[in-house]
Amino acid sequence: MSYSDIDKKADDFLGKKAFNQDKTFTMKAKTSSGVSLKSETKLGKSTKLNAKFKQGGINFSKIDIVSDGKFVVEADTPASFLDGLNLNASYTMGTEKWCSGKKNNEAAKFGFEFSQDQFVVNHTMDFLGKNGDDDCLAMESDVGFTMDNFSLGASISSFVPSVFGGDGGKSGMSDYEVKAAYKTGDFEFCTTIGNPGKSNDLSASFFHKVNSTTSWGCMFSQGKGDSMKSRPVNLLVGAEFKNNSSMTTKFGVNQNGVGQFKVAQKLDGGATLTLQTALDFNNVESDAKFGLGFEMGL
Repeated sequence: MSYSDIDKKADDFLGKKAFNQDKTFTMKAKTSSGVSLKSETKLGKSTKLNAKFKQGGINFSKIDIVSDGKFVVEADTPASFLDGLNLNASYTMGTEKWCSGKKNNEAAKFGFEFSQDQFVVNHTMDFLGKNGDDDCLAMESDVGFTMDNFSLGASISSFVPSVFGGDGGKSGMSDYEVKAAYKTGDFEFCTTIGNPGKSNDLSASFFHKVNSTTSWGCMFSQGKGDSMKSRPVNLLVGAEFKNNSSMTTKFGVNQNGVGQFKVAQKLDGGATLTLQTALDFNNVESDAKFGLGFEMGL
């Protein structure tokens, strides 16, 4: 199991992508030649056109053109000289307006994934990386190991002076963390420690599939603070119910009494309508936030 997959189920269930109040309209289609196409419009934000296809042994897993000025290409291919080795590359570019955003940086990433028995190793180098305002070669490395019901992993983000010169004259480690998880057929528990021995950012999650129609989970993390004892606790508990073959209901409530609700209804013709809302139970008279999603396959 790869490092990113160790806590993926709980993160997909309750993480940042599980709930939102965007208003989105999505159209999906697949051509006779195997090209997957997708158009996603977020009202008031942007429109994204996406394509996926395979050509000459290369898997183009993402080609995005976004109306805010961003363009992304991601591709990978198996290495013929070594079993279990996949080479990957991605490039992100944008207009001057997009690049002027606080976190919008162009990237030219090259790396590999190597899987062998219980081990999965990933390494990525970004030749257009940033360390603050300095240019650098940014690297991300991680390893995942699985043995029976246990999964362990570690991740390191580091940087060295830019290969293209410039102001990237420093080397160092920007971030590192370790994960440990226990998983059975219907239950998993994962804990993560970010920057152990330094800031000791602790987080944990669990996910339990009670039966074919009911699942629930919890995500725990600590906020900022000088010591672990003085840090506030962030807690999110949620559940999902499959009401019938075409309708799913999900909710989550955090430690501040803010609830988020999501109802997904499959419609005739293959479309899915999703309604979401966020409500502060401590102040129910305040304005609630609403989201709407409509997805159709052609």
